[in-house]
Amino acid sequence: MELPNHRKSNSFLNSNKKYDSIVIIYPPKFGGHHLANLISLSKFVQNRFESDNYYVDLLSRQKNHSEKNAHIIDINKKFQFNDYNKDLKKIKILCAHLSEFYWAYEVANKNLGKKVFISITFPDNLEILPNNRRSRYFENEYYYQELRTIYTPYVISKMFELEQSTIITIPADILFSKDITEIVNRLNFLLELDLPMEICQKLHNIWISKINDA
Repeated sequence: MELPNHRKSNSFLNSNKKYDSIVIIYPPKFGGHHLANLISLSKFVQNRFESDNYYVDLLSRQKNHSEKNAHIIDINKKFQFNDYNKDLKKIKILCAHLSEFYWAYEVANKNLGKKVFISITFPDNLEILPNNRRSRYFENEYYYQELRTIYTPYVISKMFELEQSTIITIPADILFSKDITEIVNRLNFLLELDLPMEICQKLHNIWISKINDA
């Protein structure tokens, strides 16, 4: 499926891994931790928790996680990268809501180095989200319209003094689809992550099943 023009990938972002960290900015309930978990499957990216068999343990954590989400790490420590990574030369991965990252920016920025930003954007149709996730947006029209306006590459670029065209967008309607192929291909092309497609799809299947059962 070809993306609409405003969602096409910017191939010039392909940077031969000349960056230190990946920052995912996402609206509440839009799969930021899941996308971070997927990206952490790259051999070039730091693990999100300490493990000697990360692929197996990540799949197991997601499958056995008691909550209907992908919060399989202590989210209160997600800015403390050095606590759970043995290879500090690898790319750091962080996901955060916009205000959350803004509040911690001064501290986090010291540890992040050269950053690549990913923005999970609102879908054209909220029906793509599971009932328990979209209900909060349907219940309050103002809340929905405000977040839809704020969580855009334009606002993110203004807040953090970035070129808007350098922010990678991941539309939520694609992230919440059953097939993860398009997102994995996009990230592999833009960021040269060499993500393992089969493992990514297995992890995605577990997450999709879990959130749709909520």
